[in-house]
Amino acid sequence: MAVVPSEHQPLTRDFAVLRDLWLHRYLTSLQISRLHFGHLKLAQRRLRKLTEQGLLTRFRIPRSKGFGDQRWFYCLSRHGARLLSEAHGIRERILLPAHLPTTGGFLTHHEILCDFRIWLREACQSSPRLSCRFVPAWEEVSEAGSRRRRVAVQLPASGEQYIPDGVFSVERGEASAALFILEVDRSTEPLERANGSSIAAKLRNYRWVFDDGFPTYADLFDREFGGARMLWVVPDARRAAAILGLACQEDLASVVWATEASTLRSRGSFLAACWSVAGRDGFLSLGD
Repeated sequence: MAVVPSEHQPLTRDFAVLRDLWLHRYLTSLQISRLHFGHLKLAQRRLRKLTEQGLLTRFRIPRSKGFGDQRWFYCLSRHGARLLSEAHGIRERILLPAHLPTTGGFLTHHEILCDFRIWLREACQSSPRLSCRFVPAWEEVSEAGSRRRRVAVQLPASGEQYIPDGVFSVERGEASAALFILEVDRSTEPLERANGSSIAAKLRNYRWVFDDGFPTYADLFDREFGGARMLWVVPDARRAAAILGLACQEDLASVVWATEASTLRSRGSFLAACWSVAGRDGFLSLGD
């Protein structure tokens, strides 16, 4: 452990904050409060102290970039990465973000993805009989010291890869396991387009994964899966309806579920009825 003045010695909770900033790259003060403090003002005071001590870097996108309310984001500083590296034996250079984001669009997508991961963590904590493992599009660390896309599935028809925003499994002991594939949508991609990226193209790729691509995820989680749900986090009900309509066209109505990003700000629960499914009245929970 690096030697630092005693009045600046990080607390156990501080190291937990540093570790989550490594795992998530960038977090808002509200997200860090939700993970470790339970009270925003308390989190803000401690985050200011850690920033003053040089363990964290605080930044925000200027309003001129179109990011809106200028929330503060935090990430590891070089000093914070060094302490975490020495504490956990992880190479310092892969703990630090390569650079700070310069566009609000990326941060908005990233923030929603982190909201979902926090929601999922809370859901697991509230259901002790369940265990969950989330694998993001980019892994946090690898043996070679570099990051790679562990959740990518090779598409044989095009030679391209299908890369969701994350994949997670939920297990109830040894008896059963469910696989979920996550997509975060901000309404920036067209629903349909003849060439290039679109929601319809993603759904067609997922249909192939659903039929033939599961060995990739069976190897990743060391479990056999008979199928998976594709979860879409969307800005509003109108976008959810549009995506669910496309899912019907691709014969994926029962396995494509959607929820609004705002629901992730409530405490996570597998029993929370917040997911829309085509052809179903009301909302379903992940436990259904």
